[in-house]
Amino acid sequence: MVSLRKISSLTDSSIAKFDANASPKDTLPCLKISGFKVIKNLHSSSFIFRPTSRSTKRTPITIGSTHKITIGVAANIALEMIELNNTGGDPKDALRKPTKTKTTRAISIPENDLTYLGNFFEQVYTPYVHDNEYGSAQNNINLIQLEFGHLFRKKMSELTVKDIEDWQDSIEKRLCNGKLLVYDTIKRKYDTLLGLLSIAIDLSNKPTGKYAGLLYESPFKFRALRGASHAQKREYERRRKEIDKLSRRIMDDGELSSIENALKTFNTDIVNARTRSRLHAARLYLPDLALKAFAHWMLPFIYLCYYTGLRPNDILDLRWEDFYNGKLVITANKSRHYQEPIIIRQFISDQKRLFDYSCKEVLDLWQIDCGNPTTGWVFPSDNDKSKRLGRDAYKTSWKTIQKLAGFKIHVYSFRHHFISYQLFVGTDKLAVARLVGHKTTRMIDEHYSHHMPSRADDAMNQM
Repeated sequence: MVSLRKISSLTDSSIAKFDANASPKDTLPCLKISGFKVIKNLHSSSFIFRPTSRSTKRTPITIGSTHKITIGVAANIALEMIELNNTGGDPKDALRKPTKTKTTRAISIPENDLTYLGNFFEQVYTPYVHDNEYGSAQNNINLIQLEFGHLFRKKMSELTVKDIEDWQDSIEKRLCNGKLLVYDTIKRKYDTLLGLLSIAIDLSNKPTGKYAGLLYESPFKFRALRGASHAQKREYERRRKEIDKLSRRIMDDGELSSIENALKTFNTDIVNARTRSRLHAARLYLPDLALKAFAHWMLPFIYLCYYTGLRPNDILDLRWEDFYNGKLVITANKSRHYQEPIIIRQFISDQKRLFDYSCKEVLDLWQIDCGNPTTGWVFPSDNDKSKRLGRDAYKTSWKTIQKLAGFKIHVYSFRHHFISYQLFVGTDKLAVARLVGHKTTRMIDEHYSHHMPSRADDAMNQM
């Protein structure tokens, strides 16, 4: 194994010191790898790589959080990015495949034996989640390496409940930003490992597949993760009520008007930037965005978030074939692996109140802007029209729109607004659940009940 000292000048202690004292946007450069550095975010720090060649796009690329990925892994990814950049490739491709250095191995294990967790993780799971375009693929890969790398030398069938209990004992003592991790965070990490094992079981049970027989059933005969303690439950309930009150609410007309004004300004800025490029940089081959209703896909994307209440990833997953005869019919992304996936059916309304465009007008205008396609992705990738945009594609532009609006709000808030408003006006909660892709009303009962009008007075008046 290559010595960490030879790869990077960054160390755990230097990063910890930087993380404690730096201000947001400050950077800690690696003195041995050009363009590789640590940047301070609002609550944590991340490894980034910024191409140094002036002949290529120099936008910084986030490699991963400093508490989710080791220095060695991040440094090797940065080196691979340099190699791709120098050979004309896309540096981001280094994030779409396993790293060359296997930092998690302490002893040798049979390299071709995929029953070992480490081998399956590196040779099957990592390429599998990337090939299937799982939006959080790299985050899950980094998380498994960090949290469960110590189990890589074990066969998947030999994992035990005690392995999980020991890990849980350790993680419950860990601090993040000076606070203990909440139980939901611990559970999400554990669920990521279960997701890997689930993929192994699915592949193993395909009799004609090359992975048949790797793992027929879960190694855990019962739930390995302990339930939340009383203190964790109290903390969860406190946080849940706080989040429900602040986030799961109806947005007021002032907020919505500010957002639409921000969208208009964002659109104008995009048009003006393109006009300058065409006139002053001799790039007349670029399309004139002033001729389009929407100069950027963010506008129809945000309008659809508002009008449909769908999850952002479900909207990015839309195809033109999903719209037929004035209706939208799709399978909820989160339920695709269910035995009975959740089918969402919505009527495309032509009504509007605050915004300039109705849902139908947004779709019609965007379809014209895209060249009137009848098939394919509604929001295709700029680089490859056969692929959809990534699940985080909206985040950078949304930061700009938030600044223009003058306040911070998550894109998911449009979903909360949709659900809250429907409940407030008395729409049946099961109907609301089906509209937004929930199988039952449990989530609504748990998080949105404060928006449901009380019918007690009406009931008493009927006596």
